[in-house]
This record gives sequence, C-alpha cells and structure tokens, in this order.
Amino acid sequence: MAETTRKFVCPACGATKPFVKEVDDKSRPPIMSGSGMANFYHKKFVCTNCDHEWKAED
Repeated sequence: MAETTRKFVCPACGATKPFVKEVDDKSRPPIMSGSGMANFYHKKFVCTNCDHEWKAED
C-alpha cells in the first residue's frame, strides 16, 4: 500500500509544522461541488513565518 506524506517544511525559510498551515486553494476550481454540499478545493501550504505559499503537489 502506497503511503502519502506531506511536506510541512517551508522551501523558502525552512520553518516546520507549527508555522506551516495547510489551507484551501480557492484560486483553482473546486475538485467537487454540488447542490446542498460544501465545495472541496485543492490544498496549498502557507508559511506563517515568511508568508511563502506553495502547492501541495510540489
């Protein structure tokens, strides 16, 4: 079984998990949306230490 891991390390400043947040990327269209349900968006990471943003796929 393939295991997925996410990098909670900022590529710009090297900050780790407490300073790196995973948020919805609303600049891209929703993955899934429908009547009466919440939209599901792609994810991106944001560093609260240096304000750098990067996509989860990178």
